[in-house]
Amino acid sequence: MLNFMKSALNQKDNSGNEPPRARRVYERRNCDTCVTQIDEQVYPVENWSQGGVLLSGDSKFLGHHQVYNLTLKFKLRDRILNITQPARVIRKGGTKTALQFLPLTQDIRHAFQQVLDDWVASNFANSQA
Repeated sequence: MLNFMKSALNQKDNSGNEPPRARRVYERRNCDTCVTQIDEQVYPVENWSQGGVLLSGDSKFLGHHQVYNLTLKFKLRDRILNITQPARVIRKGGTKTALQFLPLTQDIRHAFQQVLDDWVASNFANSQA
């Protein structure tokens, strides 16, 4: 029973074992101005990471476990950055739909890094004003 409680609290036990790894590989981001377009339909982005995206809105036309080409549209300081990436629907509930990206290419990773860099630069500029 004690071991169960320790593992539930993600604490080290007396043997020095590390706690189990967190479920998420990438940090979720909800601070970016972003929408996603699938075919002709635009969905608000609840949050995103380099692993996938959580959409809001009516997704009754999206099939569970189906793969779709998403176009994520990020508003950066000086432009709109469009990133097209295939993703699979992994969860649907109410007005929320979670999609997991298929493996990212180096170009897509670089584009996501541009979004992160723009956010850091914008926050730094705002802190200096």
